[in-house]
Amino acid sequence: LTTAAALHRPGDHDAPLSELRGCPTRGELVDAAVGVEWRYFLDRFRRSLVTHLGLPGSTSGRLAAALAEMVDNVVEHAGLGDAPVGVVAYAVLDGGVSFEVVDLGRGVLSSLGENEEHASLTSDADALRAAVISGASRRPGVEGRGFQDLLRALADMEGTLSFRSGAARLRLDGRGRGNRVASTSNSPRMRGFQMAVSAQPTKTAW
Repeated sequence: LTTAAALHRPGDHDAPLSELRGCPTRGELVDAAVGVEWRYFLDRFRRSLVTHLGLPGSTSGRLAAALAEMVDNVVEHAGLGDAPVGVVAYAVLDGGVSFEVVDLGRGVLSSLGENEEHASLTSDADALRAAVISGASRRPGVEGRGFQDLLRALADMEGTLSFRSGAARLRLDGRGRGNRVASTSNSPRMRGFQMAVSAQPTKTAW
């Protein structure tokens, strides 16, 4: 897909098994004309889920929307301005799907630190749990919905969700929105935030 004048319509797209690209800018997210290639990227991801995994349109649409929300979080919370440094990728292989979003921003603990409601958070591990599991947000009086939307989209899939920030890693294993086993561990300190999902659809995903 190029930026030439004659772009394929979303319905004409192929369904590649994998893709990687830089995180979109704020302009690409809020302006449909500027963000046409980003929208096509998400459409190809959705089509790949339908074509290669046989998922229904409703399920593939929820997963594409969840991936888009995770990328929105980079622009809104990473502290990198309107043109964040990061990558987003997906792969649909071996009967499963994986997708990942990585940025080089300030990390979860620093982001939540803007909100006095989370002043008690002092470790990267606690910040990850608060954001991913409890819906903590850097905005006062607002519950973060992005990670909850992701968990709902993956409710009928078996797999692993991994989140890294600072010197901590949070891992969710199993199936279901509230039934996944959560564990935290130390991790080599990294800049920014990383989310990686690997999942396989179960029969109820159809």
